[in-house]
Amino acid sequence: MNKMQNVLLLIATVILLSCNNTPEKKLSANSQKSKSVNKKIKASDIDNSINENTEEYKMNDLEIYFLGFDYTEEYKIKSGFFSLSDFFGYSDHPDSLVIPKQYLKSILPNNKDNFVKLIGVYRNRFLEYNHTKETDSIFVFSCDLDSIFSFQIKEVSIVAYINQYFDETREIITQDQFVIGFEFDKEQVKIFSDEMADGTNFVYVGKTNPFVKGEIKPILWEKVEDKLFPTNVKPFDPTLYKKSNNMRTSGTYKFETDTLNYFVQMKKLIGGCGNETTEFEGRHFAVINSKNNNVVFEKSKTIECEGDYGSFYSINNKNRGKNDYQWTGAIFKDKPPMIYFNDEAPFGCPSMFFLNSDEPPISIGCDNRH
Repeated sequence: MNKMQNVLLLIATVILLSCNNTPEKKLSANSQKSKSVNKKIKASDIDNSINENTEEYKMNDLEIYFLGFDYTEEYKIKSGFFSLSDFFGYSDHPDSLVIPKQYLKSILPNNKDNFVKLIGVYRNRFLEYNHTKETDSIFVFSCDLDSIFSFQIKEVSIVAYINQYFDETREIITQDQFVIGFEFDKEQVKIFSDEMADGTNFVYVGKTNPFVKGEIKPILWEKVEDKLFPTNVKPFDPTLYKKSNNMRTSGTYKFETDTLNYFVQMKKLIGGCGNETTEFEGRHFAVINSKNNNVVFEKSKTIECEGDYGSFYSINNKNRGKNDYQWTGAIFKDKPPMIYFNDEAPFGCPSMFFLNSDEPPISIGCDNRH
């Protein structure tokens, strides 16, 4: 072996030994966890107005938004809007602004200058930060119509406006005070129907349509005897963020499909708000497989009783408005059937739950800030 070969062999040996002796680099807890589907959040983070169990849920990786409408005096749809602000990471760095700098100043009277249409570099940045392209599409699923509508992003305006709870005494506006999203103009909303109720139109932004038609149906409750409520579910928990010294059942209702039996039992709870006579409402939901009697889904829900903290929609089938239905069925490709309670959420946004414990719920984006 010549001198040069000996030198090369020595260098290779040193490198090999140094690699073997290098300590293993450990990932931090934050870097080991997924930023989307595996991120655990409390049920209270999913739905702030309807109290959930204190158990933890994983957030679903499917980002779904509410489509809301603006109406004429005759209650005809004149425009539509959905916000992406819930999942948008704002940055105030000058090279990252999606709101033009001239709008980041004191609020002007009558909100004249507090509505912004994003164009040019600002529109491009917003799309880029949302991992979206002009060639992607917006898909809208209507529960009421069991229909899917689609638009190309390049055809739809992106607008921003100051949220209605902004403190007008503040000297400066930051862009995180803006609600930002897509707006359908009066021509684009002509494909919609005035029968589409607020709160039951779901939006997905991406390359492919995730929705399916023909599987969803409104839940039409029928009153039954209290004793028919399933006994193989967890007992209703009246201590969900409250303590009650008295609870009574005020009615039981049932809905059936070919394979599932849905139940809801109404609860009245006394003394849960620091007042021995104050009454607030709870509901105990259960879905049972009619073939084997297995519990498919169950949840206890209560309504806050201090001020306006949300309300349950009516389960009475008589004189129902178009907003008053709960919904169930499969609306997504390759996902199990869901149940959507359609409860009011003055704080936070409602969630959609799947009738399969392996599928995390979806927190629906609505930017309901206060």
